[in-house]
Amino acid sequence: MEILIQPRNFRVNEHTRAYIQKKFAPLGRRLRGIGETKVEIRREPTRSTQHQVVVQVTVNVNGTLLRAEERAATVNAAVDVVANALDRQVLKYKGRRLRNF
Repeated sequence: MEILIQPRNFRVNEHTRAYIQKKFAPLGRRLRGIGETKVEIRREPTRSTQHQVVVQVTVNVNGTLLRAEERAATVNAAVDVVANALDRQVLKYKGRRLRNF
């Protein structure tokens, strides 16, 4: 599984890259058909400091796209929530796929 990190209006250091790799590695173990995972991180100017960082993740699974987006105060908080959401989507997708065979 290839993880592409695309920062927009945001600097991503090596610690953050390693954290993202660590959080999304279990997705590749749960589902074998994942081609690439795009992680887009951007900072948006908002009045609330709680929702300035936006993390959007798109996973390509054999032509099917699984997508999640979350806003938080820090990158790590947003990545945690997005990873949990995608984990649930992968389990749901895997269950549907197995049920159809």
